[in-house]
Amino acid sequence: MPTTFNTTDPKPGYVYDSASDTWFPLVGIAPASQVDRWTKTAAGGETSLSGNDDNAVSLSYTSGTEQVYLNGVLLVRGQDYTATNGTTITGLTALAASDVAEVVTFNPSNILTTDSILDTDFAAKGDLISASAASTPIRVPVGTNGQVLKANSATTSGLEWGTVDADIEGVTAGTGISGGGTSGTVTITNSMATAIAAKGDLIVGTGSQTFVSQSVGANGTVLTANSAQADGVEWTSPLPSQTGNAGKFLTTDGSTASWGSAGLNWTWRARSDNNNQVQGLGTNGSNIYVAVCDTGVLLSSTDSGVTWTSRTSQFGSNRIHAAAFGNGIFVVVGANGLISSSTDGITWTARTSGMSTNIINSVEFLNGNFVAVGDGAAGGTGGITTSTDGITWTKRTTPSGMGVSLRHVTYGNGYYVAVGSLTTTAGVYSTNLSTWTVLPTSVNDSLAYATFQNNQFILHRGSEAKAFYTGNNPTTGWATLTTTGLGLIASIGSADDIKNRIAYYDNKYWFTNTNNSNPKLMTSNGGAITGTATGLSRAGTSYNLPIFANTATTYVAFTSILINSTGGIVVADNNGNIFTSF
Repeated sequence: MPTTFNTTDPKPGYVYDSASDTWFPLVGIAPASQVDRWTKTAAGGETSLSGNDDNAVSLSYTSGTEQVYLNGVLLVRGQDYTATNGTTITGLTALAASDVAEVVTFNPSNILTTDSILDTDFAAKGDLISASAASTPIRVPVGTNGQVLKANSATTSGLEWGTVDADIEGVTAGTGISGGGTSGTVTITNSMATAIAAKGDLIVGTGSQTFVSQSVGANGTVLTANSAQADGVEWTSPLPSQTGNAGKFLTTDGSTASWGSAGLNWTWRARSDNNNQVQGLGTNGSNIYVAVCDTGVLLSSTDSGVTWTSRTSQFGSNRIHAAAFGNGIFVVVGANGLISSSTDGITWTARTSGMSTNIINSVEFLNGNFVAVGDGAAGGTGGITTSTDGITWTKRTTPSGMGVSLRHVTYGNGYYVAVGSLTTTAGVYSTNLSTWTVLPTSVNDSLAYATFQNNQFILHRGSEAKAFYTGNNPTTGWATLTTTGLGLIASIGSADDIKNRIAYYDNKYWFTNTNNSNPKLMTSNGGAITGTATGLSRAGTSYNLPIFANTATTYVAFTSILINSTGGIVVADNNGNIFTSF
């Protein structure tokens, strides 16, 4: 049976084949597209179609999307007819009278894209759709197992399936790497890894692109830079604890480190007066410092030794010899039996010493008491005066056999010991400040300085290389120190002011010398004193002191030293200059 066009169109966009009783979709349209028909009954002899049809519909179509039927049979485009201009169909075989010619056209808005990919474009699992040119799809069959898709402009699709390149071009070993190659299996080795022999080993450079293995150090050691080593580093003992070492410098000999002496970066501190010679220094251990001078000048600093201001001392023009602090109050003593006190270092009040007009050479705060010593000991008009509060003072009676003057006092193991000029003996001691007893006659030279350190008393003459020592009981056991090593103490000045030129800190004695061309701050080697003056020898350290001469003279002698609780140093010279290491 011939194939006929279904004019009733029960399935829009489909063609009915009566021979097989099957609906077939019209190629290039969607099943729901709007179908327009142009129908014309031939008069006979026509070879083209145009104009109005039997229903007065003008022929109009889109070239390439039309379908032409003759008596229900679909004609072949380009073979049975030609359709190019959208209004005329040409190239037909001459029609017979009563032939029915139909041109089926489609609403463009309902036409599917003519190059849409259809299921039939795929032939096998894995097929890909590529393009051979713009708007020209092409199927790329899947490759064989293991192949990879690669770009290849020489193929129609621009793609091809192929194997992975078998060989790399080459591997070249760089610094720290060995091995390599250009084909087959390539092995490379990290020579840095092979240099490591044990847990904790380090790789350390020895130069440009060279290295060595640095073995791990012992437990607790630290890695330290040292340019003397081939690799620039070494394992050393860790830095010592900072606890209790505030204000000190850390020193090293290249392999070990220790906290050395207090700071030595000196700063000159300006003062507001005419730079009278400083005789003594004192501090409250915090922010207030006091300096006492010739002609009654008293300076204080309330900003931790930075700025120094002259205060009214109540001494007039009399020399002030020494200063001390305790129980929240400063005390200064000096010529003509004068004593003043202050709680803030600014306002000073004169106190009655009981020492008549005798010079008071020294004052110390010892075991909760102020103890001041001076001239007048032999005659009973002076010698020793004490106070618990720095305000009310009690003169003490000194025993016969004492010299005219006492110069310094110390305390240790329950004993107060004061020393001075010699008559029968050069010192006295007491356990209660009320009763004083002369020292053994073995202490047979005038003395200027007394101290108790390392559980022993030491007494020193001052300007001469002679001293005495004993254990912690001053009533017996005194022996003479030999001159070996005592030149250090002998160099610090006259007996008048040795007490202000020596300090004890960090288990060492600290001295200022009187060499105006090369002033020094020197330390002893510390430790207990023996018959050869081990603890007072020059085995310690020597530091240069600053020189800041005034316009009147270039002579410089350091008259005072103070070391605070954190190791900060204050020194002063005979020109009145004050220097701090903090």
